[in-house]
Amino acid sequence: MKPSLRIISVAFLAAAVCSALVQHSALSNVHQENHKLRGESEEVQRLARENAEIERLRAENAEIEKLRLETRDLHKLRNEVHQLREQKPEFDKVRALNERLRTLRTGATGLAAGAQPVDRITKETLSALAGPDFSSPEATVRTYFQAIRTGNWNEFRNCFSPEIRQAMDAQFEEQFPESAKQMSARFQSARIAAKRVVSADKVELGLEVVLEEDASSKLTVPIKRSGGEWKIDAKLF
Repeated sequence: MKPSLRIISVAFLAAAVCSALVQHSALSNVHQENHKLRGESEEVQRLARENAEIERLRAENAEIEKLRLETRDLHKLRNEVHQLREQKPEFDKVRALNERLRTLRTGATGLAAGAQPVDRITKETLSALAGPDFSSPEATVRTYFQAIRTGNWNEFRNCFSPEIRQAMDAQFEEQFPESAKQMSARFQSARIAAKRVVSADKVELGLEVVLEEDASSKLTVPIKRSGGEWKIDAKLF
C-alpha cells in the first residue's frame, strides 16, 4: 500500500474512533441526565405526597381543635345547668314568698263583718273587660260574671278548678245557656266585700251579689291557684 493511502486509512480510522468516542460520551451524558431527571421526578412526587399528608394533618388538627372548643363549651353549659338546678329550690321559695306578699297586699285578710269592700262588679264594668283573666282571684271572679253575662260556656267552665270543671261537664253544660240567660237578666251588681288568705295558693273571697228587686245573697268563694292561674274551687250554681 502506498504511503498516502495508509495515511488516509489511518485518518479515517482515527476519525471513526473519535466519532464513536463522542457518541459514547453523548449517550453517557444522556443516560446521566435521564437518571438525574428521574431522580428529580421521584423527589417531586415524594414532596407532593408529603404536602398532601401535611394538608391532611392540618385539616385533622383543625377538626380536633374545633371539637375541643365545642367540648369545652358543652362542659361550661353543663356546669351552668347544674348551678341553676341547685338554685331552683331557692328561686321557688322566693317566688312563693313574693306571691304571698302580693296576695296579702291586695285587700283585707279576714271575712269579719263590716270588712271594707275592695272591688265592685257591675254590668258596665263587665262590658269593659277585654277578655278572660285569671291572673288574680278578683280577676277570676270578674271573668265568672262576664261569662254568665255573655253565655260563654267555655269561658265559664275555665273559671273553675279541674275537679269542679269535671263535674260541670257531666251535669251542667246543657243547662248553662238558659241558666246564664236568667242569671244575667236578674244580675245587678256584685261586691268583693272581703278576702281571707288561706295560703300562698289559696284564698277565700266574700261576695255580696245584688239581684233584681233588691234581692241579694252572700257567698264565700274558695279560689286556688292551678297551673299558674286562679280558679274557683267550689260549685256556685
